[in-house]
Amino acid sequence: MSELHVGTSGWQYRHWRGRFYPKDLPTSKCLGYYARLFDTVELNNSFYRQPEQEDLREVAARGPQ
Repeated sequence: MSELHVGTSGWQYRHWRGRFYPKDLPTSKCLGYYARLFDTVELNNSFYRQPEQEDLREVAARGPQ
């Protein structure tokens, strides 16, 4: 059986505030909120440069709580 993973091409968009994110949600909590509903996200930064391991650790730490 195949699995389907659904996500978006990012998680931090101003116009999502009040539509997807609560208006008062701090920006630092957006990824954790997003990750409760979606299990994948596209990161385009590797097109420009390989991310540093520490940066990836920080992003992972902000994931689902």
